[in-house]
Amino acid sequence: MNLGSASGSGACGAQVANVGITYNSADGSGSGFLDYIEINARRNLTINSDQLNFRDWQSVGPGNIANYQLSGANGSTMVWDVTDPQHPQ
Repeated sequence: MNLGSASGSGACGAQVANVGITYNSADGSGSGFLDYIEINARRNLTINSDQLNFRDWQSVGPGNIANYQLSGANGSTMVWDVTDPQHPQ
């Protein structure tokens, strides 16, 4: 079994980011299967459904304090700190 991984970063100034993945088999007749892909992006936080999950890896670290601005919130909007999922606040 040959496992591999890759990572990269780049700027995207558009509303849509197209991602392409190409698999090249060593002998030309193999098949590849993608089990998992994750894309992290920064954007405005707009609530337009019942739930909105978000995180910002740039705010993670000792002594860092994050500040988020949500648009589309109203008086019944609740924000939970789930840093410790067993004890949400």
